[in-house]
Amino acid sequence: MGLRALDQAVEAVFIAAPDGAIVYANQAARSQWGLTSVTFSLEMLLANVAPRVNWQAVVENVPQHQLVETGLGDFWLSTEPYRESDANFLKITIQSAEGAVTAEEASPSRQSQLLLEASRAIGATFEQSQVIQVLVSYARELGGAAGSIFYQYDQVNNLLAEAYGLSQDGSEIESAAIIKQQQLEPLEDALFDFMPVVLTGTTAGAWPTPAEFGAGPFQILIMALTLHEEPYGMLALFQQAEVEPFSAVLQTSLEILLSHTGLAIENARLFTDTYQRESFSNALGRVSLATSATLDLESVLNLICQESITTFQVDGIYIWQRDEDELVGLAAIGYGTEDFLASRIALEDAQAFSAIVSRTGEATFINQFEKHPNLALALPQHDPILSVLGVPLRREEETIGVLVLTDTRTADKFNQRDVSRALQFGSQAAIAIQNAHLVHELRGLNEDLDSRVAQRTIDLERERDRVQFLLRITSELAASLDEDRVLNRALELVNEIVNASESMILLLDPETDMFHYRAVLGGHMQLPAGGLSTGRYRHEGLAGWLLNSREALIANDIHEDERWQEIAGEIEPEYHSVLGAPLFSGDDAIGVLLFFHEAAGAFSQQ
Repeated sequence: MGLRALDQAVEAVFIAAPDGAIVYANQAARSQWGLTSVTFSLEMLLANVAPRVNWQAVVENVPQHQLVETGLGDFWLSTEPYRESDANFLKITIQSAEGAVTAEEASPSRQSQLLLEASRAIGATFEQSQVIQVLVSYARELGGAAGSIFYQYDQVNNLLAEAYGLSQDGSEIESAAIIKQQQLEPLEDALFDFMPVVLTGTTAGAWPTPAEFGAGPFQILIMALTLHEEPYGMLALFQQAEVEPFSAVLQTSLEILLSHTGLAIENARLFTDTYQRESFSNALGRVSLATSATLDLESVLNLICQESITTFQVDGIYIWQRDEDELVGLAAIGYGTEDFLASRIALEDAQAFSAIVSRTGEATFINQFEKHPNLALALPQHDPILSVLGVPLRREEETIGVLVLTDTRTADKFNQRDVSRALQFGSQAAIAIQNAHLVHELRGLNEDLDSRVAQRTIDLERERDRVQFLLRITSELAASLDEDRVLNRALELVNEIVNASESMILLLDPETDMFHYRAVLGGHMQLPAGGLSTGRYRHEGLAGWLLNSREALIANDIHEDERWQEIAGEIEPEYHSVLGAPLFSGDDAIGVLLFFHEAAGAFSQQ
């Protein structure tokens, strides 16, 4: 493989493939380690090394430099990339610890190489979590430490929360320790004066140490990561107590690495902030466009809910609409959407969070909601809601609803910037609701106008029909001078409209002041010429009532109407409906027109 130069090296050199197979071992390696074949694996080579080294971690975490123990003594194990014939390999050098350089005393070129690689890796990402992972990984490499951990500083609660850590073999630790206020006292120099602090003895022993780092005792180097002269977090390197103390060279290298990390986090924050602003502007633009382009309230509110879920990265969004003295579920995305849409809460509910937002008209958020047992969300929930944000939906100084965002994963989810953004989404929701209300009113006015136009058209058609009917009666009655013929024809024409079972015209005899049958249609009565007396005077019976009242009459069932019990006997029993009207000549009443029908309610005001 053209590796003759390595054959002359006094230290053991191995070349391993990415799968762990050793494809080359120089003469020193074969003689010192008793290899009889180059078909040896990296896993077999590291099997008897202490502390136990994972061969896959050796392949994946390059370069590295660490002290290991074997049956042959203590050795420094170093790795670096190696390329041969356009293929990538791993070069492993094993050198006796006697006379060899320690990790902290590694050549300046190696320190520079690691810092350069770390700087490149840190600058290649805009994810804060990945920046921290690179910091922890290269800090462990620079110090050859048993493990390294980064702690996030919580300034509000004055504590450190374990964010990310790696053990010596490069595996991620699973613990999540919290360093509380009383444990921070030894770290004041590091936390507030930004000076390196080394914990040893009982102080180091009291520090939470992951089991993955092995048995102690340890010495711990702690250095601060600052942003704008404020503590952002702490980097801790763990090393066996018997190993030489952390050198000034290492601390200087870590200071450089932490400085690069701080700049990278600032850049990541700037990138994230810019990205979020652009994403929010795009989301708000889509919502504004939808609000302007469609009057479909359901579609617009669903879009607002979807964009809010994406923008705020929350579990649920719920929109209430005010209905007089209640809030009614209008739209939602999240747990229990169907139940929410059927829910109502009273505006005067003193414990309901949404009702409070509606009454005060002020946007508010509550983190760590479980600490407020006096408040209720009145929302469907499967898991406890940890954070909630509510903004009023206002149009023209009136609150018409409430928009609520909820999160079940983060106890300190919301801040004032979220309130500002939620208010803008709320404004769009309010516009959509107001537009829908105006559209509903407009449709109601249009329907009312259409109804009035239709009714007016019917009235005009009826008036036209009346005029045509009167013209027809006038023309036909004017064609004859025979009174009996005229009256009978008039009764026939009117009955075409009324469609009665029996109809008749009764006229007053001026000499006797009695009613006479002058025309009859239907029934069995046959009238002689000149008519037939009814035997009743003008003040008697139904005809007398019509004449005296000078008003028309419609009785849906004259047998059950108490007003006509006295005269019901005058009418044939099979008839129920009666229509009657007085006849006038000028101001003088001269008779009545009567119509009868077997069915109840046969006649109408038309």
